[in-house]
Amino acid sequence: MTALLGGLAAALGWASSTLLAARSSRGIGLIPTLTWVVMAGFLISAPLVAFTVNDGTLTRTSAGWLALAGSGNLLGLAFMYAALARGHVAVVSSITSSEGALAALGAIALGERPGPLTLVGMLVVVAGVVTVAAAAPVPDASAPPRPLAPTLALALAGAACFAVNLVASGKVSSLVPLAWVTLPARLIGVMVIAAAIAGGRRVFPPGRRAVWAAAAGVAEVGGLVAFALGARDSVAVASVMASQFAVFATVGGYLFFRERLTRMQLAAIAVTACGVAVVASQAGG
Repeated sequence: MTALLGGLAAALGWASSTLLAARSSRGIGLIPTLTWVVMAGFLISAPLVAFTVNDGTLTRTSAGWLALAGSGNLLGLAFMYAALARGHVAVVSSITSSEGALAALGAIALGERPGPLTLVGMLVVVAGVVTVAAAAPVPDASAPPRPLAPTLALALAGAACFAVNLVASGKVSSLVPLAWVTLPARLIGVMVIAAAIAGGRRVFPPGRRAVWAAAAGVAEVGGLVAFALGARDSVAVASVMASQFAVFATVGGYLFFRERLTRMQLAAIAVTACGVAVVASQAGG
């Protein structure tokens, strides 16, 4: 039950973060949204690391993995938010959720041998992504239509970066306390923000949508903590539940943004979510 509830809470947290970031990035832009997400996440992660600072030792190997994980996470968020600023939440979240399949490819390259069901799930994910790309976009009534290709490219880039984050985080998770894995992306982001401020850039625009971005940062870290708690009971079950964040985000996009999708796109989103679930269900076994 802990794994089920933890994974479900993670999915809800990451879906909430996706929706909040989409609302913010469409109003104040990519850089301000990412700035608030990073700062809010840092204010959550830093105390967690301080609390566990005596529970582990930082080595050259673990530091390298943490740096790679943080870079992948931060770049993934940037690409995903750029995609959300111009595309449907359902399409973007569906494609970025294929990070699990891409991470599995990375694990294969590092020597892991997935089972037959994992390979089937990866093929299903690829089929879903290709179908989403082939389906015609539905223009919003209140805005001029935009080509789908840039959104797909940004979302796929985000998925690839998130996959790097997953592989690196998986490698380092057994070497350092879990809380340490949440900090690198936020720490790198804070250093970039500090450099921008020193250069005279204004990166903290006020307003309600900035609050949404900060809330997205809190939800992002909260989802990670919930997943970690669930994974202590069963990684496989927690992964299956957490991988459904794309489904929750799709429903949220319909409810809050009134997004309209073709039947083909809806079917492809469902297929992609199923493929992600199959891959995730095999990750723990």
